[in-house]
Amino acid sequence: MLLMGITGQRPEYSVYLLGFITAFQVISNYVQIHPGQTDFQHAGWIFTILFLLPSNLLMWGLILSFVDNGTIGMANFINLSFLSVKSFISNVI
Repeated sequence: MLLMGITGQRPEYSVYLLGFITAFQVISNYVQIHPGQTDFQHAGWIFTILFLLPSNLLMWGLILSFVDNGTIGMANFINLSFLSVKSFISNVI
């Protein structure tokens, strides 16, 4: 994605590479996230959920926003995510 953003071009093979990386991420999450995972038990389930869920949402949002609208879409996604979190925190506090 970085190379496509720098060159401003989207080579045809890049779609297949992005698909492969996305599929790898899905399979990796499926295999690695389970109740017997010792790292999760050590860190605690609350921390694990509060870390894994937002990080996966951020990753998927960045990928999908890039596919939809390139680097501008990614920048918009980051900006809107920041504003949403800021608004949520200000409403809670």
